[in-house]
Formats: sequence, C-alpha cells, structure tokens
Amino acid sequence: MKRAINFLATLMFAFVLTFGFVVNTASADRAMEVATDPPTVPNVLVTNARIIEVKNTTGTSWNDNTYVIRVSGGTSKFCSDGRISFPVTGVNDISSYERGFQMALEALNKDLNVDIAAFQSTNRSPCNNGGLITISK
Repeated sequence: MKRAINFLATLMFAFVLTFGFVVNTASADRAMEVATDPPTVPNVLVTNARIIEVKNTTGTSWNDNTYVIRVSGGTSKFCSDGRISFPVTGVNDISSYERGFQMALEALNKDLNVDIAAFQSTNRSPCNNGGLITISK
C-alpha cells in the first residue's frame, strides 16, 4: 500500500511538472506572438482640425494624468469643434504621452492642422481616449 501511494505521488509530481512546463511553454509562445503582432490601427477621432486650447488636466481632478485639448473645425463623426482627452493609458508609454502634450502645445502655438486618433476602442466615449497626434501645415 505504501509503495502504491509513493508511486501515485511520484506520478502526480511528474504530471504537475509536465503540465506546468506545457503551460509555461504556451505562455512563452503567446508572448512571442504578442511581441511580433503589428501595431494597432488607430481609430480616427478628427482630421484637419486646429487646436484652440490645451489643458494639463481634465479639471475634474487635480492630478488625473490626462491632458485635454479643444479643437476647432476638422472632419469627424465624434470630436470636431469639441474637447478631446488624452489619458496616460491611451498610449503604451509615458514618453509617448509627454511627446503628445508637447506636440499639442506646438500645434496651438503655430496654428497648425492636427489629426487625432485613439489606439483604444472608441465605442463609449470616443473623445476621451486620444492617443495619437499628427501635425501638418
């Protein structure tokens, strides 16, 4: 009986090691897939607009890690002649977020055209998920 229990314990241990290895291998394979997936195509919020205001926060909280721009004109289903929020979660790293804020200031200062898009889904509140700013003359 003791020998049968030892055998079952050894078998279970071997199964756990094998199963754990399979799970880890599958996770590693998925990580490689994610790392090599093409970048997400952004959802266009507004094109050919002008920035007429930049705020470093939404105004609803003193430290909400979101800046807001107000645009005039442009072509859009959602955000022309309105406000677009840029949460830090709208991009994949803080340096992209900071560059976007600087680009918004530059476009405001030089009265340049902007196209704005979101990398996240725009189903609910499309103008609250800005992530990409493109400046043009």
